[in-house]
Amino acid sequence: MRASTYSYAHVNGRPVNTSATTVGAIVMAFLLLVGGIFAGVGTILKKHDAKVRERCTDEVNALVTDYKTNGNGLRSPLYEYEYEGKTYTFHTNTYSTDPPYSKGDSAELLVNPDKPEEAFVPADETADFLSTLFQIMGFGVMGIGVIVFLMIYFISRKAAQQQRQKEEPWLQ
Repeated sequence: MRASTYSYAHVNGRPVNTSATTVGAIVMAFLLLVGGIFAGVGTILKKHDAKVRERCTDEVNALVTDYKTNGNGLRSPLYEYEYEGKTYTFHTNTYSTDPPYSKGDSAELLVNPDKPEEAFVPADETADFLSTLFQIMGFGVMGIGVIVFLMIYFISRKAAQQQRQKEEPWLQ
């Protein structure tokens, strides 16, 4: 007689298959979902940054007049620049402990000629770093999910095979 390689848990009074492979598949699905979200956010951030960079083509010199600080104490430089006779103030949506420019520095910006209040700071690599970090974390978590599933799958198959050999040695 062969022993079952499945175990059952009861959910709402009904038995539910909880084999190692099923558990591994659930863990993998969860890690793929979480990793996919992180990788997707990283990809969206990278594409948004590339679109802004593409739209902003006119070079201007700006003065860092101050810092905008978020609730965590991270800072983003506040840039003031003149474009076609009008003065604009701009700051990025990325904050860091070590901004690319100090107060009073002159900074090179690229401005969108169709929408001069939109600018890009080539020296600020915070957004690029964050998008790459999200992508690496996302694909890493997805890879871990696949590895966990494969390990559980092959270990449970090997255990089932050893159990069959123990119970039915004449089949060898």
